[in-house]
Amino acid sequence: PGASIAAPTRAKVETAARSLGYQPNALARSLITRRSGLVGLVVTTATLRHSPQIVHDLSDALQKAGLQPLLTTLADERDLMERLPQLLNYQPEAIISLATVRREALLIARERAIPIVLVNRKAPKGLMTASVRCDHVSGVGALVQTLVTAERRRFAFIAGPERAPVSDERWRGFERGLRGAGLTPIAVVHADYTYEGGAEAARLLLDRSSRPDAIICANDAMALGALDISRTEFGIDVPKELAITGFDDLPEAGRPPYMLTTVRQPTETMAQLAVEEVLRSRLATHDTPRQHLVAGTVKLRNSTSA
Repeated sequence: PGASIAAPTRAKVETAARSLGYQPNALARSLITRRSGLVGLVVTTATLRHSPQIVHDLSDALQKAGLQPLLTTLADERDLMERLPQLLNYQPEAIISLATVRREALLIARERAIPIVLVNRKAPKGLMTASVRCDHVSGVGALVQTLVTAERRRFAFIAGPERAPVSDERWRGFERGLRGAGLTPIAVVHADYTYEGGAEAARLLLDRSSRPDAIICANDAMALGALDISRTEFGIDVPKELAITGFDDLPEAGRPPYMLTTVRQPTETMAQLAVEEVLRSRLATHDTPRQHLVAGTVKLRNSTSA
């Protein structure tokens, strides 16, 4: 595109290319341009299972920018150091990570002049790198405020695994929202982000002499499990007796059996910002990496009010 060539000549070349089945060789081209066109996309198994939309949107945004995602999956966020050498062997132009990047990994990438863009993660203290995060704190805070206005007073929280970065931020929003309303949580239970984990956590919360009248979950999968257990095992009227909320707005959240109140992450916007940071890094202007905090959207449904 944009080459100085006569239209008839271009047509002849394109016809010949089609008849020969010619396809440009990206690997050979990279030897000349010294650009691989690859961007490492590091995700955890939990992200793939419970927030697949952000992975799709990042892949789509990269390909629209003429870049190719190179997917690396981690069962545990701490596994990145083991996978990093293999990823770097492919000479990616940048890495977008939805997993925690510890100081050692960030320094290794920096020595290789490979920028890292974090999505829904923070950089290690004292080290700057570009990041794009949903505002989990204000999102959960808005849920709390909505329920306080609806006269809910006995709040419980179903968190993700201990020290899970996203869950920790959502907990901060929960705690801050309650503190602003002059309330304290009656219980917090850690689960594993799964439907089954949310169901078991709900059992623990509801098998108490003083039950909560509002349960805020750190993600939708756990909230769906909590909803089912509340109705089927305990016979609780949701939302009359108990309000339940999630976070992420999975497709299942809006289906008639659930109609879950939740917070939708602006994954398409976040993906676009992350790719913009990758493209900025290719300019080598040495600008200070930018930090983007993007607001989610509260989706009010029947799990909190009829």
